[in-house]
Amino acid sequence: MLYIRNRFVFFVLSALISLFSLSAVAVEISGVLLSADETPLQDGKVWLWQSEKALNVLSDETGHFQFKNVPVGDTNLIAYKEGHAVGGIHQFVVEDFSVKIYLPPAETLQLRVINNTFEELPGVRVKSLLVGDSFFLPVEELGKLDFPQVRSDEKGLLTLPWLPRKSFVKMVLTHYQYADSAISYLPVGGERQNIVLYPGVKVVGRVLHDNKPVSNARVTAFQRSLNMQRDFATTFTDPEGCFSLRLAEGSYALRAQHTDFAAAPPQNLKVLQDQEAPPVTLQLHAPHYIRGEIRFVDESPSPGVCVQYYMGEQLQEEACTDGKGKFELKVAGAKGMLLVVPPSGFMTQALPRIPVDMGTETAAEIKPLYLSELPLISGTIIDQEGEPVPNVLVSSQNQETPIWVLTDEKGAFQFRLAYAPEESKLYFRAEHPLRFLRRDFKVHLRHLEPITVRLKPFEPDSKVRKPIPGRNNLTALIGEDAPEIRCSDWFNTPPLDAEALKGKVVVITFWGGFDDSALGCARIEEMRAHADLLREVDDVIFLAVHDAGNDADEVENYIHQRHITFPAARDADPFFSFVNYGVNFIPQTVLIDRQGKLRYAETEGRLLELIKVLRRAR
Repeated sequence: MLYIRNRFVFFVLSALISLFSLSAVAVEISGVLLSADETPLQDGKVWLWQSEKALNVLSDETGHFQFKNVPVGDTNLIAYKEGHAVGGIHQFVVEDFSVKIYLPPAETLQLRVINNTFEELPGVRVKSLLVGDSFFLPVEELGKLDFPQVRSDEKGLLTLPWLPRKSFVKMVLTHYQYADSAISYLPVGGERQNIVLYPGVKVVGRVLHDNKPVSNARVTAFQRSLNMQRDFATTFTDPEGCFSLRLAEGSYALRAQHTDFAAAPPQNLKVLQDQEAPPVTLQLHAPHYIRGEIRFVDESPSPGVCVQYYMGEQLQEEACTDGKGKFELKVAGAKGMLLVVPPSGFMTQALPRIPVDMGTETAAEIKPLYLSELPLISGTIIDQEGEPVPNVLVSSQNQETPIWVLTDEKGAFQFRLAYAPEESKLYFRAEHPLRFLRRDFKVHLRHLEPITVRLKPFEPDSKVRKPIPGRNNLTALIGEDAPEIRCSDWFNTPPLDAEALKGKVVVITFWGGFDDSALGCARIEEMRAHADLLREVDDVIFLAVHDAGNDADEVENYIHQRHITFPAARDADPFFSFVNYGVNFIPQTVLIDRQGKLRYAETEGRLLELIKVLRRAR
């Protein structure tokens, strides 16, 4: 079996890239609005949001709608009709397509917004929403085109009555006196929740070109958070090139963008709560142009391919190919590096990084670049005597998207990568499920041949490692009786009590289905792969404990979405097991030995060997 996590692109990052223009090649988007029972909805409002611009239409008597002359690019469709919840879809548009958008039953999300001194805040607005990881809803911008607007009342109550039932949202709240606040996860329905806004620090500055003010330039402040997504605030300059933002304490990068100019690399800014921020001057530059096209090997155009331009280590500009496979980058510097990011299933025929040096010229034309299908990686795992070994775990060692493959009864494995890596040399590990046998090996993606890997003995790393900085510190629990696990709901298994776990090696991962970080998704896939690898072993139990912040049916939905077939459970209120284990950061995996003692809490890169160590311990 093959386990490859799909790459998830948090599409609101498109606000951080330049406002590039695509060619005249355009597509047609059509669809139909339906209620949950498949009834067509007439006069439903449909918005198309793309490149910071919005269009809207109404559905006809059959529920159909249509947008013509839509540029190739990142696109959100949002639909709403009174009496129903908002619905939508996110897609990178490269060709004509038709879609059904369902407007499900609505449920209300109510918040009470206060400040850091517990005063109720009226006039707080919802700036944007990410609905169920499905589509982006720029509430403020679509409000200009008749999308329902909401503000908190004099008691600080903010009510959103048009959200899909049993969904969750991520949102940005804004208020003219406070810093924008990004709320990472809110379940729809349930009890009212309190949200705190902080005053923040006023940051002012100007955007200039040749020391002249630039009006209507977009200024973005962004920062990296723990899950590697970016929270950001935006504004536009006035006729004098001036801008103003309110930012919470922290380190930011500020960037100015305008369609007539090339943006300079972001400028770093540290904001301290009790200190006035220094004025910021952001420079825009006369543009240099890089043009080219990307084709498949059959000479057909490849639309929607991401092309990036780096100056040193700094990403300076980004664009994508249009319907004819052509791209144009507007950059600030004449010398840099062009990086082609192929779509899923493809790789560049030549190396993806292309040096660019325009010298004194202001434009460069790149020769056509070609994409070919990612090749099949295959091989056979054999033991020391040369016999094929079934059910060996083959795992990637240097891939952003982790890979786990199990060999078949003949010791063979094969797979294709979902995405082309930047490095053509790939490193893997083959490990026996029961014995201390493994082998690290590498493949060259551009010079592939069938691989034969001979396993050899190894000494396991059974040392207790130090906690990872910034993560959970479970050091005090190591070697002690494992704390009690108490759960309110169980899935894929009857309830597991202490008697059911007695005499077994127990692998527990604390997780949340809302955690879409690379680490969170990879950890669940790792658990799935190992559970499948050891499915015939009766002295090892895998268990995924979800936090108690979701209802049981929501947790069950997450379990289905992640294809979890091993035992899983919802923690008992209020976060009983999480508190017992001191888990504040997810995911967290722990290993418990046959005697019920917690032995390991740092399992990264060695889960299988640690399981084998505990199985052999007496």
